[in-house]
Amino acid sequence: EIRMPKWTMPVMILASAILLNSPAFFNGFPLVAGDTAAYIVDAPKFLLFFTINWARPVFYSIFILPLHLTLSVWPIVLVQGMIVAHLLFITLRVINHKQPRSFLIVILILTVCTSLPWLVGQIMADVFTGIVILGLFLLSFGLDRLTRLEIVYVFFLTAGAISFHSSHVPLALGLVIVTVGLQGFFRWHDWRRMKRLALLIGPIMLATSALLAVNIAAVGQVT
Repeated sequence: EIRMPKWTMPVMILASAILLNSPAFFNGFPLVAGDTAAYIVDAPKFLLFFTINWARPVFYSIFILPLHLTLSVWPIVLVQGMIVAHLLFITLRVINHKQPRSFLIVILILTVCTSLPWLVGQIMADVFTGIVILGLFLLSFGLDRLTRLEIVYVFFLTAGAISFHSSHVPLALGLVIVTVGLQGFFRWHDWRRMKRLALLIGPIMLATSALLAVNIAAVGQVT
């Protein structure tokens, strides 16, 4: 394994976040869509008046609230960039079995050749769709190459990402079904496999429970 100075990874993550936000910087303001304004105000409405918007979960709005505090929305897209870059760094390390020296090259290719920077630089929950996919991939196939702290981080990051958009729940369920089929998790005598299955299903159960709890509390319905 190639060892790097401790400061190398934070610098690369920050540089990657800036690269991934290049469309927003070129635009002069983070990218917005029709639901952006609602995401900005949904969390204060929920926390102050316990009301929720029927069209979207409140959790992405809660996530971004401490980042903007109705003062500036730039921290939102910068943090999104750092989260995406860090998860890509972990994924490349898991795949390559070593510290990915080509990480910044991969980020540059993704910036120039894909729509990823348009999602990272936009104040919308859509960027977390990819995080759901990468998170479940790591929990499925990369556990042996993750530290305990990384497992906890990826577990809760994936759970949060699932809760940010209603479509992420069936997406995550579909991915888990495919993964279970590929890996043959259902060997009830093998406790190690069952532990891995619990880590895979856990984010979905946590996110779904949170969505149900908010709806029960706000509108009195299990929905």
